Amino acid sequence: MRTGRGSEKPKIPTGRLVLVTEPDGGATALDGGDDEGTAGVDLISIPETARRIGLHADTLYRLCRTGHFPPAVQIGGRWRVSVPRLKRYLHGEDPT
Repeated sequence: MRTGRGSEKPKIPTGRLVLVTEPDGGATALDGGDDEGTAGVDLISIPETARRIGLHADTLYRLCRTGHFPPAVQIGGRWRVSVPRLKRYLHGEDPT
């Protein structure tokens, strides 16, 4: 929400847990954020993830839809990627 105060970033509410449904039918509770705005962001978009790992966003969306990209979770019809799970996935560890 914009308050008309220039370039202030909106704060992410604290103390809120978000329940996300995993592709395998399970669920995970994720922290909704901290007082530093985006400093504690654990979820990033598919285009941002694609940029970070060097894939085209369309390729990553396809991998998400087919269940071949475990770090991704679907929240309200939109795909997000858990940064800690992405790091484990890229290092060959179990991403769960």
